Amino acid sequence: MSELFSAFGYPARLIGRLPLLPRYLWAGSSLSANNDYVLQRYGATYKLRPWLLLDTHELEVIERLLNQGSDIDIVAFRTAHLLTASNLTVVGGLLASASSAILTLPSLDNIHYAARGLFILSLMLSLLSVYFTILQQRVLNNQDAHALRLWLWDGTIYTLPIDPERVLRRSSLSSNILLQSPFELLSISIALFLGALGFYLGLAYASKVRLSKGSDSNIAVLIAFVAATFFALAVFGQSLGQKDREMAKCRQIERDGLQGSRDPSANFEHPATEFAYPRKDRERA
Repeated sequence: MSELFSAFGYPARLIGRLPLLPRYLWAGSSLSANNDYVLQRYGATYKLRPWLLLDTHELEVIERLLNQGSDIDIVAFRTAHLLTASNLTVVGGLLASASSAILTLPSLDNIHYAARGLFILSLMLSLLSVYFTILQQRVLNNQDAHALRLWLWDGTIYTLPIDPERVLRRSSLSSNILLQSPFELLSISIALFLGALGFYLGLAYASKVRLSKGSDSNIAVLIAFVAATFFALAVFGQSLGQKDREMAKCRQIERDGLQGSRDPSANFEHPATEFAYPRKDRERA
């Protein structure tokens, strides 16, 4: 059932990724999923189900956490998500306020109803993202390490051919959807807001609806909006895409092995662990 809803939501999730299209164009194959993990989890038919690939990386991370992580790692994972959730509520509230303000513009009545509809969708999704974030915080706050490990597990166990005696737990797609839903909704809301604003300015220019003083004010505002938005998204998206390519290269070098190399992360402690336990407790663990 979770996979069915994932398939239905696939087009909307793609819309939420449109603002970062330069990232995916620049990163290319470096963002491809771990084929071994996807094949082991979904079988050879995964290529016919592209919606599954959007969650593959997170599911693999959760699965490593379930099978290799300690209780401290589990709590650090929860803390990191709670910190992210706090930021999502702030951004979602700001976006909802912006959408509400634009809906009060009198000039919106003279524009095609599609513009108002897109703003309303953006407002609704931003409010839902805040609501779902609050629900997520309530669920995560009421779980200890053992309960959270069970919550992230879908109840399936399996073994690998290379180590048939080791029993592994499979991560839950439903749990991952619950964890990612607020961010996905907020991403879709931002994409719709940008599209609605561009649509509004474009229709105002095409319909000759005067938004401000000056004979060429509408086209000037439209050009400024398109240029500034495109530049900001292109610069940030390209930087993310370049970083993805660098990370893929680094992982490949690590897999191939470096003679005389030393893993610099051996003594690394995740920042979120600072919030999970006091230092004395971590040293004792």
